[in-house]
Amino acid sequence: GPPKPRLGPPLVMGSEDIMQPKAHGSHPLPVQEDLRWDCEPHLADDICNFNRHGAERKGYFLSTSFPKEATASKVLHFYDSNSGKLLFKVPATSRDSARQIDAFLKESKTHGWPSFRDSEVNWREVRVLPSGEAVSLVGTHLGHNIPDYTGNRYCINLVCIAGKPPAPSAAVRCWPFSRRGAALPVPPAPIPGNHFVLRESRLHPPFPEHLSKAFFGTGCYWGAEKGFWRLPGVYSTAVGFSGGHAEAVNPSYIYVCTGESGHAEVVQVVWDPLVISFADILRQFWMSHDPTQGDRQGADKGSQYRSCIYCTTEAQLMIAGASLRAFRRVLMEASYSDITTEICMAGPFYYAE
Repeated sequence: GPPKPRLGPPLVMGSEDIMQPKAHGSHPLPVQEDLRWDCEPHLADDICNFNRHGAERKGYFLSTSFPKEATASKVLHFYDSNSGKLLFKVPATSRDSARQIDAFLKESKTHGWPSFRDSEVNWREVRVLPSGEAVSLVGTHLGHNIPDYTGNRYCINLVCIAGKPPAPSAAVRCWPFSRRGAALPVPPAPIPGNHFVLRESRLHPPFPEHLSKAFFGTGCYWGAEKGFWRLPGVYSTAVGFSGGHAEAVNPSYIYVCTGESGHAEVVQVVWDPLVISFADILRQFWMSHDPTQGDRQGADKGSQYRSCIYCTTEAQLMIAGASLRAFRRVLMEASYSDITTEICMAGPFYYAE
């Protein structure tokens, strides 16, 4: 019979919810105006965002400047025509065993569309729907998985992956030095309602249904939050208060600092379980603080600085408990005190003002 798709790792499946209507068709943004390789923006916008059953004509990519540029390149990067995020890379790695550009071009010419293999896909940003449609995590239609007998083959429209990567943000650029009096670039204004660093992600619910959520207290929440948002697969983070008395509703920072509300400073972490596991989130939690100090963390003293994990599912509760027991053994062998981390189901979470 015909070859069947191989649905195991590294392929990451997605749900139809990814392609629900947004501000611009299936995506929050229109395509970039100046696409690479002289690709046509109007064609790209139609296929990427409005016509999931459409496609560029067979061999279209051969009529662009792409083949000439590809032949002269050592590495090819393909970016989302809407967001500019990296979606595909050829060769996938620097290893000699990785498929090289000439082999990629040969296969693509045979099939009529750029054709990628599993290892060449950035699975942090790409999903495959049950129908075989390949899409970006935010809603760009890309093409389809049309497997052959050697494995999955992603036939992708060049106009959908002809974007340019975003310029580095002044908010995250590192400055080794600055001359006295020199003006640094002003960080871009945050998008209202979105995360300042993970700019396409919401701070407040509703979040995409396939995502998971939990709350972590490791002392002062500002430094802790940065460690979580850097993890691949984390969709959003936010700081706030949880674990307090039922009558202490929406407490202020000053009230929490008195200890009377009973709340802990926590980080709300929302992540994609298909990209990063809860165990990996917990590894960041345990490694980012000393969980043996009770109602303090370093010089910060008070019950609001206690170590805690507030779970949103019973499965999380079991995994968190198992990780505590494993980490406790390691610390006890190193002559540390016993772990004081509080682990329980989450109550109300209040965003910090």
